[in-house]
Amino acid sequence: MDRGFPRPMSDWRGVPNDISSAFMWSRNFYFTKGDQYYLYNIDLQVSRKPQPLSHWNGFPSDSVDAAFQWANDRIYFFKGSEYYRFNDNTTAVDEGYPINTAIGWLRCDSNQLVIGPTSSPTTSPAAGGDAIVKTPSMVAVLFSTIAALFYSFQ
Repeated sequence: MDRGFPRPMSDWRGVPNDISSAFMWSRNFYFTKGDQYYLYNIDLQVSRKPQPLSHWNGFPSDSVDAAFQWANDRIYFFKGSEYYRFNDNTTAVDEGYPINTAIGWLRCDSNQLVIGPTSSPTTSPAAGGDAIVKTPSMVAVLFSTIAALFYSFQ
């Protein structure tokens, strides 16, 4: 880990202390809180005015639980039991997302995750089905932490 890190949130001018997620993209830091994101310019060491998450196409507009940039240069956002893959070339969520975190990311057996009545065990609420597939949002926080640690030791 670099000297001086981790830093307290009060060091990030213009960014609230109680953020939901943080990630780096194009040499800038992004912080999310509620339905907004804050772009923090590293060179100027100042945050721009908050912008609505709805600026990014296909993105959950109310909040996210965790976010990180993976080795494939895509940014993954987690909200509840689903995750979104953000394509920075198109500045939109990739087609086919969101995907259930337990099934798509952790490769869990969907038959063991379905709670409640359903005619198709792989149908998710996002796809308009009546299945309820639950994954704690803490899974997203865990992945965010693991990714941050992984990149800090490279």
